[in-house]
Amino acid sequence: TALRAILADLSGYAPSDLPGDVGFLSLGFDSLMLTQAAPQISRGFRLEITLRELIDRHKTIDAVVAHINEHAPART
Repeated sequence: TALRAILADLSGYAPSDLPGDVGFLSLGFDSLMLTQAAPQISRGFRLEITLRELIDRHKTIDAVVAHINEHAPART
């Protein structure tokens, strides 16, 4: 997915090596990496997501995907 591609590019992991149900911090994503990820996710999916949300609310890829599916505008 596009989200996994963003995270893989930042982390050096292969997209297929990023499990959806494991927390970002457990995967080794530190606050600097998540600071870089937040605006890329926001731009890529045309919705606002912050570092704080990635740390406190949407802690896994699956949680971010659910947030995107619920709040991102429809792509045309």
